[in-house]
Amino acid sequence: MSLSKQILIGLVAGLAVGLFFGERVSFLELPARGFVQLIQVTVLPYVVGSLIAGSARSGAKRTASACSLCIRASSTPSLGSSSR
Repeated sequence: MSLSKQILIGLVAGLAVGLFFGERVSFLELPARGFVQLIQVTVLPYVVGSLIAGSARSGAKRTASACSLCIRASSTPSLGSSSR
């Protein structure tokens, strides 16, 4: 089975469990939140690195300033959300 099908099945299964069982599966909230935060920690450096590498390859000053703005905009919300 392809990865995209596995992801889609997991998404639908998670949605169904949440809708049909509701509060009875609230004990899964902590591991689910931890998983989502681990994904965010992994994806943000990859995106920032890709933006930096792309702007360095292009060599354009305008692209670099736009990349810097994107990095600032993407890192600011992530710093504020860790205080929950």
